[in-house]
Amino acid sequence: MLRVAIFHSESNRFAYFDISPSEVVISATGQDVGSATESMDVVFKGSLPRIAFPTNNLLNIMEHFSSARLNLALTGAEGPCGITGKDDANYLVIIMPMKILDEVQYQEEQV
Repeated sequence: MLRVAIFHSESNRFAYFDISPSEVVISATGQDVGSATESMDVVFKGSLPRIAFPTNNLLNIMEHFSSARLNLALTGAEGPCGITGKDDANYLVIIMPMKILDEVQYQEEQV
C-alpha cells in the first residue's frame, strides 16, 4: 500500500482494489508521476469485483491499528466499509469508498 501511496496526487487521490476470492490487486495511476500495483493474498467471499478508496484516508486509518492483519467488511461499491483488527479489541473504523466512474475519458474514432 505504501508504494501505491507514492502515486497519490491532485489528479489521482484514490487507489483501486480489484478483488478475487484469493487475491486483491491494489493499484494507482498518476498522470504526471506513473503507476504502481501491489498484490496480496486475501480471503474474500462476495461478488464485488472492484472498489476504490481515498489513498490518504486509508493509510491514516491503517496507522492506528496494531494488528498485523486487518479485516474489511465491504457492503458494496458505494456503501460504508468497516475495518477491524484482531489485536485491536473494540476498535472499528468506517470508511466510505469513492464512486468509480467510467474510465474512458477520451477515445478517437478510427475512420
